[in-house]
Amino acid sequence: MTHWLEQALCPHEHHRGPDGIVRCCMCGHVTNKKRTRVRSRTVYCVALAFIIIPIAVSLAIFG
Repeated sequence: MTHWLEQALCPHEHHRGPDGIVRCCMCGHVTNKKRTRVRSRTVYCVALAFIIIPIAVSLAIFG
């Protein structure tokens, strides 16, 4: 799950510690923002590739 979705499913307040890990104040739920950020960039790059490449190919064919 993504960082914001994990926090949305946990009804408590979350705070980032000095080590970069986001923890829930009440239940101790842990979300590592650094790992999520890397995963998010990968997902964005893959999604961008699936949008840009088909558009470029269709422009080259039907151009």
